[in-house]
Amino acid sequence: MDNQFRLRPVTVEAHQYLGTEQNIQFMKEWSNSAVFEASEHRGRVYAHTPDGVMVLNVQDWLIKGANGHFSVMRPDAFAEIYEKV
Repeated sequence: MDNQFRLRPVTVEAHQYLGTEQNIQFMKEWSNSAVFEASEHRGRVYAHTPDGVMVLNVQDWLIKGANGHFSVMRPDAFAEIYEKV
């Protein structure tokens, strides 16, 4: 069939959001401030993505793609798509 496609093999960098202060600080620095906390929503952590601002929930993965853009993915979806290299 000519309408079937396979994902290209791509290596990405990703870190899991754990919700600790140390982890939040690391995510902010690693993402070059794409990850941030909003003062009016204390305790919530967000990430700038091409699709807009996304909430990071504990255990979500923040993925830095080959193009340098960030995306947020639930842990179950991440485990289905990615494997550690």
